[in-house]
Amino acid sequence: MHRLRIFEAGSVKSIPLADSVLTAGTAPDNEIVLTGSDIPPIALRLSLTGDGYSVSVAGPKAKPSLNGERSEHFRFRPGDLLEIGSARLLLELDAAPAMQGDAVSRGFSASLSKLCALVAEERDLKTLLTRVMGLLLESFGGTEALLFTVDEAMKPAVAVSTREGGAGPLFSDTVVEKVLRSGKGMFLGNALEDPEYANSQSVVDLRLHSVLCGPIFTAGRLSGLIYIGSNLPSVSYGEGQLRELEIHALVAGCLINHIGYIEMQGRMLRSLRPEEGGPGFIATCPAMQNALREARAVASADIAVLLEGETGTGKDVFANHIHRVGRRAAKPFMVVNCGTLRGELLASELFGHKKGAFTGALQDKRGIFQEADGGTLFLDEIGEMDLPLQAMLLRTLETGMVRPVGQSHEVKVNVRLICATNRRLEEMVANGSFRQDLYYRVNQHGITLPPLRERGEDVLLLAHFYLEKAKAQYPEKNLAGFLPESLFAMARYRWPGNVRELANAVAKAALFAESPVVKVLLPGNKDRWMDMDEATRRFQADYLQRALDLSGGDKDKAAEMLGMGRSTFFRHLAQARGESPAPK
Repeated sequence: MHRLRIFEAGSVKSIPLADSVLTAGTAPDNEIVLTGSDIPPIALRLSLTGDGYSVSVAGPKAKPSLNGERSEHFRFRPGDLLEIGSARLLLELDAAPAMQGDAVSRGFSASLSKLCALVAEERDLKTLLTRVMGLLLESFGGTEALLFTVDEAMKPAVAVSTREGGAGPLFSDTVVEKVLRSGKGMFLGNALEDPEYANSQSVVDLRLHSVLCGPIFTAGRLSGLIYIGSNLPSVSYGEGQLRELEIHALVAGCLINHIGYIEMQGRMLRSLRPEEGGPGFIATCPAMQNALREARAVASADIAVLLEGETGTGKDVFANHIHRVGRRAAKPFMVVNCGTLRGELLASELFGHKKGAFTGALQDKRGIFQEADGGTLFLDEIGEMDLPLQAMLLRTLETGMVRPVGQSHEVKVNVRLICATNRRLEEMVANGSFRQDLYYRVNQHGITLPPLRERGEDVLLLAHFYLEKAKAQYPEKNLAGFLPESLFAMARYRWPGNVRELANAVAKAALFAESPVVKVLLPGNKDRWMDMDEATRRFQADYLQRALDLSGGDKDKAAEMLGMGRSTFFRHLAQARGESPAPK
């Protein structure tokens, strides 16, 4: 379907051309009504033919010209400028019909498939953006496609240009500024003939014929622009192309967010310095940041610290960190897991023993307390310690003396104590399985470590950290990153084994990786990579949901924003969600 843009007396109007035979002139019964006093009542006759109209003079006073050349019979194609008297008529292709019914489905799915294919192939944001802009230039035609980034001060900067060679990008700064101010996309069918833009210096200098420009929003903020310009008379953009560009901008924004998020993770990972947490410490979530601040505060205080948290949350790493940044860093850091030993064996491990003190005591042995003298002793899983041994530990903490098993005299020690448990010691005190007096001795300050499922983006940062370790272990594999599906799965998995489970999952995935892109398999996940149809369906569901979010949940408004009819939008939404479309 064609659309005619009419410029007369400083005003612009646009009319659809629905008929195959039309007349133009000042008479009110013309399909194209003009107002100029220098135009006959019936001036021109237009007949639809091929990709445009055949135009002939219908009145003796009519003196039309096409693209600056006078003629009485000519072909009027999209992008051509017809002048008659004081009126200027620009023919455009109206893409609106292509946005209806099955045509929408085909074009929409094809667009999503291409963009999904790009994000599945590319791991580098710059390369992805360049390919996206190339795809848009191919889809819309024109001379150049640009992507602008926008900073907090709403200042635009060219991030990607499809222009080849050393010449800088060319664009209308007037158009860019208007889209930035309004936050809405716009088009120019023929910029040189548009009264508002014809005198713009950039439009005149570039000889721009047609322009499309649409905003990109991330997290509700205008963060970029897509700009497509053409100085070719054969290319003329209209409302339909603008709606298509806005859809592309919405999808491209989702993809850019996805890749940008992955890139941000790698950048944050590389920026972590030892003094911000030490080797193996990745803590960007507020709960872990608070725990780190507390750890640094108590490190130099030399008080007993109790670390609480689920198994695998990194309590041993945290204890080592407190020792390393404290005043005892140059002295020993000794570790005992109270859950692996019981009775005399644990007492011997902690306090030492004399030869013959019990069966198997074949020689004298110094205990961990003596080995850690001047340094730090980390008692992991202290909640597993038997009550008799708790009494021996309490005496040592109160007196600073240890008595090896089977020895009559005591030995003085100076040890800083850090304990950890995955059990609730307060509840154990209440039921009598843990001594209250010992609880207050080991818990002079308590720090709780959050489970991995509550640490947000730390999950993927840690995954990249362990992948970097795997890269060093398997250099021949040339490991590059994770499959997007694996990132999606890891971010949503509950991680009952916490950081320890994550480290094992990444190590196993790297070991069995058959390509540079690593696939992580988790419990409940199918052992396969989704096909394009499924990827398209999932992405379409996210895309439609984003439109609903932007419209405040108003489905009619979302459909209008995407250039779809209400029933078409509902059908796509039902298909994307795997639901049966509502009956008509």
